[in-house]
Amino acid sequence: APWTITATRSSASKTYGDADPTFSFSSGALKNSESITDVVKTFTSSGGYNSTTPPSDVGTYTITLSGATISGGGATNYAITYVTASYEIITASQTISFTSLGNKTYGSTFTATATSNSGLTVTITASGDCSGSGSSPVTITPTAVGTGCVLTATQSGNANYLAASNVVNTIS
Repeated sequence: APWTITATRSSASKTYGDADPTFSFSSGALKNSESITDVVKTFTSSGGYNSTTPPSDVGTYTITLSGATISGGGATNYAITYVTASYEIITASQTISFTSLGNKTYGSTFTATATSNSGLTVTITASGDCSGSGSSPVTITPTAVGTGCVLTATQSGNANYLAASNVVNTIS
């Protein structure tokens, strides 16, 4: 009768954008100095992902092991039980860079630019003593003399990134 062993993969997680963890596995003791040198790792999700390539999008995946390669070619000497594990990719945080624009002259437009470290588009909205809004970069028009031009940069996130904290610049 074949020798019974269990091949197990520990559950793992990472934050979106980080490097994949090492997908190692362990097994029970083999005979005759043989060892499992590799297993096929298939990643699946309820959303339809099904591949031997690790996923990259946020979500929870099941890792199913199969097809062990045993040194010495003794695979037929073993009855292998494979244990599934989970792999979670966690939503990443992001930040907005929006440099202070300093003083501006009434009657002259200027450009406001903000970026996110996620690469997602940042929206700039003007309020108070100025007008202009849209995807960065945005042309801003002062509408009155004073210190009440407020520019707010926002980025609402997506499936892989959390919303960024808003950044506010006041222009005089």
